[in-house]
Amino acid sequence: MSNMSTGRQVVYLLVGLTGFLVLMGTWTGPKPLIAHKSLLVSGDIQAVQRLLEAGADVRQPDGRGITPLHIAAQEGHVGLAQLLITHGANIHARYDQLWTPLHLAAQNGHLELATLLIGSGALVNGRKEEFSPLHFAAQEGHLDMARLLLAHGANVRAQYRSGWTPLHLAAQEGHTDVVRLLLDHGAPINARNVYGFTPLHSAAFLGHLSTAQLLVQRGADVTLTDRAGQTAKLVAWARNHRAVAAFLEEIEQQEGRRSRHTPS
Repeated sequence: MSNMSTGRQVVYLLVGLTGFLVLMGTWTGPKPLIAHKSLLVSGDIQAVQRLLEAGADVRQPDGRGITPLHIAAQEGHVGLAQLLITHGANIHARYDQLWTPLHLAAQNGHLELATLLIGSGALVNGRKEEFSPLHFAAQEGHLDMARLLLAHGANVRAQYRSGWTPLHLAAQEGHTDVVRLLLDHGAPINARNVYGFTPLHSAAFLGHLSTAQLLVQRGADVTLTDRAGQTAKLVAWARNHRAVAAFLEEIEQQEGRRSRHTPS
């Protein structure tokens, strides 16, 4: 063995790996925590704890803006999220300039994690014309998540940039229980998006009969037309959703009979 190799061995034994790499000019410090995505996805708290203790940056995002806390929220790792927050994770960070950890928790129905984020100061309402956590909960049919967000002040009237409210999305996906909850909290039942669709149009478009029935029961206007001049009934007929179309036809006839018998 050369004297050079022997000397390096002695230095390594004296200062350890980190010190040795520093002396050799090859140490660049710990990688940011986001570089260890597989550990974050698996929720390996002990491994992440060791990385944090070694100085891994908890706040640095990847190229899209995804942070370790985003991954914990996406996967529903409550213990990991708590660890990250304790070490200074940014609960307001956005990836693709849009989505916060709370958005991802809401989208995936991770109720306990959403509770943790809200308790740590996460904003329940987003910026104007932004797809909010409540939009996600409504779209995915996460009833308890929607209830949690509303209890913490989520704006039930929030409109995404094209005019979609949480009620539009819940109706479009046929999440009748979520529709009921949103209406109970004052969701505008006849709100229109840029296409002129009301929540009733949205329910009719995909043929959700029970949702359409609830909306009508709660006062949806069956006579409103979209930008193409179609009522919800006509939308249902065009999409071959006969049960919904027949129901709305009957409602129109009932309202017509009532109007004819109402004294002027």
